[in-house]
Amino acid sequence: MAATRSTSPGTTTGSPISSPPWPRSSASSTGSGSDATGSRAAHRERLAGSRFVELPALPGGEQHGWHLFVVMLRLERVLAADRDGIVAALRAENIGATVHYPLVYHHPFYRDRLGHAAGLCPTAELVERRLLTLPLFPPMSDADQTTCCAPSTEIFAHYTR
Repeated sequence: MAATRSTSPGTTTGSPISSPPWPRSSASSTGSGSDATGSRAAHRERLAGSRFVELPALPGGEQHGWHLFVVMLRLERVLAADRDGIVAALRAENIGATVHYPLVYHHPFYRDRLGHAAGLCPTAELVERRLLTLPLFPPMSDADQTTCCAPSTEIFAHYTR
């Protein structure tokens, strides 16, 4: 059964969504997003100028491996939801958003054994609360990217202050 995409939280259109292509081969993908560089470039193009997110910096002439596409949510000024609420809304739309990587001292092992608590690194904690990873994989097609980026923007707009 194909997944469906909703137009707003709680509703679905019935249109199928491409699922992440594992174990589908990269040969089955089409469009400019058929490799990591193309996927990253298309994500940047689709989200460029967004008032909802800050995109990863890439100094001129530099290249990056882009195994993750992490954006920083503009929670304080623009969005009226916390990162976890936005992740939940994206996942409800069948967009595999996640968080990479939580601060190590928040992990129960370190917290319990070493006594690390919130406030140890306040600047890192401020940034961590704003980081969101959007799906990115080498054989991501143009349709997959549209399915990821367009609803993301709709969800961000839903939570605008």
